[in-house]
Amino acid sequence: MITKEKLVSTYKSKYPSLGKYSDDKVYGYLVNKFPEYKQQVVQSENHEADSMFDGLPDFIKKAYNDSITGMAQEMATGKKKFDLSGYEPGVVEDIASGLVSFLMPADLITTVASGGIGAVGAKKLAGKYLVKKLRANGVKTGAASIAKKTAMNIGSSTAGLASYEGLKSALSQKLNTGDIKLGEVVKDTASGAVLGGVTAGTGAYLTTRGWSTMNKVLAEAGVLGTTMPITEGEVPTPQDYVNATGMLLGIKGAGQAFKMLNPSNINKYLERGRAVGSKRKQAVSDEIAQEYGIAEGEALSKANFQNQNYLDKNNKNWRIISEPESKLVHLIDYKGNQKKIKPSSFTKQYKLAEQKNLSFEQVKKDNISRIKSLEESINIGDEALQNMRLQSLRPSRSSDISKIGKNINGVPLQYLKSDELFNYTQALQKKSNVIKAIDKIKADGWVVQEAKSSILKGNFFPETIKNALQGLTRAKYRGTQSVPLRKFLADVGSFSTEKDGLIGEYLGRLINTGLMNPSRSRLKAFRKKGMNAKEAEEAYFVDLYDKAKDGKLPEIQAVTNLIAERFTSKGGTIAGFQANYVPDMMQREIADIVFDDMLSVLQKRKTLSDRFSGSDIASIDKILFEMKDNIDDFINSKENKGLAKYLNTLIERSMPKFKNETRLMFQENASSQSLPFLRAFHNIGFGLTNELFRQFGNLEKAKKFKIPEALKEKNLKTILTRYATKAAERTSFIQHFGAKGEKFKALRNNVDISDQNIMNELFHHVKGDVQYNINYNWTPKVKDFWQKVMSWETGTKITLGFAPLMNVTQSLISTALEAGYAPFFRGIFALTNKKTRELIERSGATNYSLFNELIGISQAGKTQSKVLDNLSKYSGFNGINKINQIVAASTAKGWVDDLLKTSKGKGIRGKTQTGRAWARSKLQQLGVDPSKKRLLDDDYVKAMSTFARKTQLHKDILEDPIFFNNPKYMPFVQFKRFGLRQANYIKDLMIHDISHYNVMPILRLAIAGVAGGAIASKGKEFMRNLVSGEEVINPESKLPEDLLDIVDNLSAVGAFGFVGDISSSLFEEGKNAGNVGKFLLSPPFLSDIDNLLTRFIPAVQKDFTTYRADALKRMPTRLLRLSGSSLLREGAKRFETDGMKIDRVKNMKSRRVAKVLDMLEKASKPNEYDEAYEYLNSWNKSFPNNPILNSDIDIRKIYKRKLRRYKKRALG
Repeated sequence: MITKEKLVSTYKSKYPSLGKYSDDKVYGYLVNKFPEYKQQVVQSENHEADSMFDGLPDFIKKAYNDSITGMAQEMATGKKKFDLSGYEPGVVEDIASGLVSFLMPADLITTVASGGIGAVGAKKLAGKYLVKKLRANGVKTGAASIAKKTAMNIGSSTAGLASYEGLKSALSQKLNTGDIKLGEVVKDTASGAVLGGVTAGTGAYLTTRGWSTMNKVLAEAGVLGTTMPITEGEVPTPQDYVNATGMLLGIKGAGQAFKMLNPSNINKYLERGRAVGSKRKQAVSDEIAQEYGIAEGEALSKANFQNQNYLDKNNKNWRIISEPESKLVHLIDYKGNQKKIKPSSFTKQYKLAEQKNLSFEQVKKDNISRIKSLEESINIGDEALQNMRLQSLRPSRSSDISKIGKNINGVPLQYLKSDELFNYTQALQKKSNVIKAIDKIKADGWVVQEAKSSILKGNFFPETIKNALQGLTRAKYRGTQSVPLRKFLADVGSFSTEKDGLIGEYLGRLINTGLMNPSRSRLKAFRKKGMNAKEAEEAYFVDLYDKAKDGKLPEIQAVTNLIAERFTSKGGTIAGFQANYVPDMMQREIADIVFDDMLSVLQKRKTLSDRFSGSDIASIDKILFEMKDNIDDFINSKENKGLAKYLNTLIERSMPKFKNETRLMFQENASSQSLPFLRAFHNIGFGLTNELFRQFGNLEKAKKFKIPEALKEKNLKTILTRYATKAAERTSFIQHFGAKGEKFKALRNNVDISDQNIMNELFHHVKGDVQYNINYNWTPKVKDFWQKVMSWETGTKITLGFAPLMNVTQSLISTALEAGYAPFFRGIFALTNKKTRELIERSGATNYSLFNELIGISQAGKTQSKVLDNLSKYSGFNGINKINQIVAASTAKGWVDDLLKTSKGKGIRGKTQTGRAWARSKLQQLGVDPSKKRLLDDDYVKAMSTFARKTQLHKDILEDPIFFNNPKYMPFVQFKRFGLRQANYIKDLMIHDISHYNVMPILRLAIAGVAGGAIASKGKEFMRNLVSGEEVINPESKLPEDLLDIVDNLSAVGAFGFVGDISSSLFEEGKNAGNVGKFLLSPPFLSDIDNLLTRFIPAVQKDFTTYRADALKRMPTRLLRLSGSSLLREGAKRFETDGMKIDRVKNMKSRRVAKVLDMLEKASKPNEYDEAYEYLNSWNKSFPNNPILNSDIDIRKIYKRKLRRYKKRALG
């Protein structure tokens, strides 16, 4: 609303020179120059509504003006709703405008209602005549039904387009001539009917030919675009096809929109929204249940076998740590003492803990009683049981069965010796577990990842396009609907959740020892030696390492014992138990260096197939790296003698090219036996396999190699953090996939090849070896090159760009957006609470490094890493990211309490059924059981971890397209992953909450657009001015005034990811969608190459040609601009020569003048003129010595621009 007084006051404050004139005179001048003001002042009640609609994109305004609805309003008011003079839509906008025009109220009713009537008429005629005639001629019922449906579609399209064209013709005549000619209306109606019938008929025919929906739409648009002008006696033009495409999409969209408004369909869409990303139960076939049940049952048997407590004759507790089928029983007591004995001795000297009060004579009878109970429970028949008894006998006794008596069927239990009874018991328990697992799967089914319905699943796209676009689908939605694949995807998600929970527990226990966060007093002794804070902390943890090795830290031993026990309880096997165990680990960056050197040898081995035609190259990999074969057997084999010798020579010749660390490893592991280089390579490879990508190699595999002291990791905090993390990964892996991946294989064996490829690649991610797998990596040299490229891009574009500033607003578009402002601010204040801080540390919310993921392929080298670490530290990127993670975790702790109360019916939202359902769904997303009455610390930790990972866009292989995390493709999608994650996060949140009738995230998103955009824009302006030394006023750094401003601000803070870049480019004229597409499709390093070739080199050549030796003075500025860093580019202004600055300001002024002229040319309302002059004034304030004058933007220049535009338009 605006009053006369407010209008005059606004102009007088903006232009002080008007103060000498009376209000009436100023008002008269304003309404004379801007007639719109008179109407706005008189009809002020409409101002707010008009202002809201003014913020719509121009293509929507055009759609309204061109629609029946808009034409009807124009007839009533005498003018178009929107003044679009100067607006020139592109092809995409033209199509979008045509589509949207059919969704206007009157157009939607006209098209759908008349189309419905046509469909009903066609249905009656088809049912009465067509179907009967077809059946009479022997056509099957199914085909006749299809013909009936086709007739209905043609009838609907014919009637719909006929009515639309007729009504539009009448309105158009009335507006243009003031009269309506009935003959013209009838002619246009008939033309619409023909167009509708021909188009629908084309679509129907192509449907029978199996064409995809997209191809049918394009073909129909082609027919419509050709037929429309021909019926008018004209030759088709490209614009006709553009209009036809928009019209066709609009008609189809109107029909779909009408269907969506049906209450039953609305409920379906809401249900579908609530199901997005969810999991469901699915029945499992007998064959798959059988194969998977065997793997699961055997894994459970192994876990049970290794977790039973036994007593020796002195009632001392022991536990088995060997495999069930081992020739010797490997025992360990609670102190770590170990022994290995034969099964026959074991069963005579040890008994189950629950048999404590039985003599060893009574133990056998008790064991037989237990066996009989097991035999009855598994119910597999006498013959099968007798065969199992036979297989349990010692090999030397199986031939003595005949001595028992010819009339005895099978083997009586009394005949079995104690060790044979032990073997038989284990076999029965395994059989029992397998049967139970199979029966449970058949009865309960599986919880599987819900497959998302999308246009990529149906027949919308042709196969070639569909297959290409499938690659952009999130991993959890990839593949077919096959149950094994959906089960595997659900397991991958559960694996990650379980792993994170274990990591949180283990790290929490380490923190609770009080040793992991040293106080100043503990570091005091080291500081006295002249060390700085960082050096003192490092020395402190090295000292702890030595103490732990000497057994002086029992609290640490208790944690490592717990980790080992938890590991074996899930079926893991420990190679050996050590008292005062501290894992031996190589420094991570050293392990990478050594591995890459050795990988180069594996790359060379591909040439062996020519030299040794009979050799299996895959078996060489096993010998060198997988370590599944004994190296001595390989070397001593006559068949491999020549190959082994050649490999030894190949490795020896590669030594000079190895880095110092690798050569030191080979010296430490040198062998005095034959072929020493091959033996050393084998042993080192075995150790590296454990170090780098065996999840828990430290316990599962006995060490075959020695680590030189200089290369060992001796920081106890680093060691135990890595150890706990790998232990959690491996424990969860065994639980979900089996110790040897047998559960995974059971699933993979039951899907087609395309699903197998998806499962294989994801499985390598789960195992943690994808970074080192040859199939997914470049050669070491190429990999090192790409690593340097990614590090450069991250350093220049992230840490030396505006990314740290943008990261400040991340909580507004994630944590606060989802949880709400009250939990968000409570979470910030809760950070003063010690318990909350401990839970945050346990949750592992801050363990993830966004910066490291940005770097990409592998860890950078020492020097490179140090530079990048300092950049990320001092730019604030890491610090801000960590704060966001901490706040997210703290917010989740309080929010989960609120959700639990709401789910129980408390609070305002808890009073409604939809509110309670929403809260329960949110709790389930956070991994919390809604039925719980009160939450434990473990529940909080899980919720905090899950919420922080989701809102802060932590890496989740299921949430990214698979190829985004493939090391070969990482350089080409660098920075793209986070944009896609953010867009998907916002989309999933909106769909979920809106489908649960919660619209608050939409309002919070708008607030984030206002506040976040202002922070980002003002922050950029401040940083630019600070770094460049110039005070440049940015006219765009203001609060948003309409929808487009809010969309732009949300895009600026990254709320929509790269979807925001696309939408803002389409919504706002002047932004180039082509440039946005170029950014999305091209990797970051290409912009640097383009800058080098098109700007830097030509500029340097020109400098030396023009200024000769003085050109060197210009080089610092040129080089800083070449870096690709936003901040360095601003800093380059400080090193400009006077001539460079004059040229730069001249070019900037030229662009600003063009911008102002463009705005004045298109302006039609006072506020649009004001905005143009605001751009002009901001320049003049920033550069008072080089202002934009009236002569730069006089009316003649504006008219010339308009004239050029109209000529261009007239010429097509």
